[in-house]
Amino acid sequence: MIVLFGLLLGWVLLVSFIVGVLAGQGTLSVFLWIGGTLPWMFDMPYIIEVIAYFLTLKPKKLEFGDWKAMDHWVLPMDIDFNSHMNNAKYNRKFEFTRYEYLKQSGMIRVMKDMNIKWGFKSNIVRFRREVRAFTRIKLMTRLAGWDERNFYMEHKMVTGGGNGSGQGSDGGNDTKEQGEDEFVNSYNIAMFTFKRTCPVKPAEMVRAVFPAKTDLPDVYMPPVIEQYAALEKACSDELKK
Repeated sequence: MIVLFGLLLGWVLLVSFIVGVLAGQGTLSVFLWIGGTLPWMFDMPYIIEVIAYFLTLKPKKLEFGDWKAMDHWVLPMDIDFNSHMNNAKYNRKFEFTRYEYLKQSGMIRVMKDMNIKWGFKSNIVRFRREVRAFTRIKLMTRLAGWDERNFYMEHKMVTGGGNGSGQGSDGGNDTKEQGEDEFVNSYNIAMFTFKRTCPVKPAEMVRAVFPAKTDLPDVYMPPVIEQYAALEKACSDELKK
């Protein structure tokens, strides 16, 4: 509701500015222009969305295999000329849950304590079904795998199922898979790498994040993650030619 109110206010001010110009009200038009356009120049709707999320956040500790799920809306500024969410906006939406997963799992704290230097290396998005303005979506993120130098996270954008609780459609428990009546509109894999000078291996980090999980291997690569890693390496090798 906070986000929708901010959007409505911005549009009202912008329309008021246009009306003021047409009516010849110079001073009033300048004032309304400042109020109506500056929020859009600085991407205020996105900032309002971030603030609204943190005001309603109910963090919980995530364990190995858990999903972090959050409810969002597709806003008008997410839409392109094809009347559906712009491709670039998907990654922006996934940033919310990715950051919260890293924080709520304790991964950010562990990486800081272990002095791990890391960076975002690559990602791939699979688009399955478009989403349009004012669609309620559920964003889901979890740790998907790791190898000798990298760790991988997977993301889903889900619709349907009556989600809207703020913690996913499963009644406040945001650690499960999507429901049977929900559809995965988009799937994303993100790859993060440790710097070459970092003495810590990803498996060591994961074991420190989830100490209760005592059987974690040095390399954990489910089939889809393994195939993505192979594609990323092939692309890298091609660019080195």
